[in-house]
Amino acid sequence: MALLITGFTKCGLCGEVIEAHHQFHSFAAFIPPGHRLHGFSDASVHQSCLLNCEDYQGLMHLYAGYQQIYERRPLPSPEEAKNFTHWYNNSEDIKSWQAELAQFWSQNS
Repeated sequence: MALLITGFTKCGLCGEVIEAHHQFHSFAAFIPPGHRLHGFSDASVHQSCLLNCEDYQGLMHLYAGYQQIYERRPLPSPEEAKNFTHWYNNSEDIKSWQAELAQFWSQNS
């Protein structure tokens, strides 16, 4: 998720500082480099700027699709978590999930 420090972080759309009383939206780093909407990845924006952005509908569609896939990500058992790197690098479930995510981005680039 984007790091937002009110009074310091600038809106990724208008460039103005996001203050504590502003409504805002922060995105996770979910869009791969090279995608035309990558600028929203790991970014915070004023809610009003987002709602008025010409890419709003497309961005929300991508975010919803990504969230659905992300929520299905495999998680290790407590025993597997003790050696997370080994589990992650050798899990067929992870490989399948990564393929699903890659397919999503190939269809939405």
